Order: sequence, then C-alpha cells, then structure tokens
Amino acid sequence: MADWSREGRLEAGGKSLEYACWGPPPDQAPTLVLLHEGLGCVALWRDIPERLAEATGWGVVAYSRAGYGQSDPADLPRRSIT
Repeated sequence: MADWSREGRLEAGGKSLEYACWGPPPDQAPTLVLLHEGLGCVALWRDIPERLAEATGWGVVAYSRAGYGQSDPADLPRRSIT
C-alpha cells in the first residue's frame, strides 16, 4: 500500500487552507474526510487520523477551515447559511 502521508495547503473559496493526509491516496482506497468542530484544526486530531488509516487501510484527510490552524484568516463577521 502506497503511503500518502503529507501536509500542504489548498485553495478553496478564495482562502488557502491547511490540510494533512494519511494512508493510501483516493485512487487506491476509499478516503475518510475528517471535519472538526468549531474551534478545532488539523493539529487537534493528534494521532487519530494515522490510527484510522492503519486500522481501516483507507486514506484519511483532515483540514483546518479558514480562521483555524494554519489556514488563512476568516472573513468576519461569518455569514450564516440559513
């Protein structure tokens, strides 16, 4: 199984977002995308993504939304989606 462990940044909605990946890439296995709660970021997942990848054989991706972790600051005030 190829290792997909890496970190980086991606562009989404005009913001640069921090992300990290563990396990095989999406073309080799299903991929779990971890969503954090309001005050979380990639770093707060600690070893859980790596353990999930090892236990399932799947890829795991976590990211920090704008305003969290190493992602770009969020535009304030945040818009409500209703």
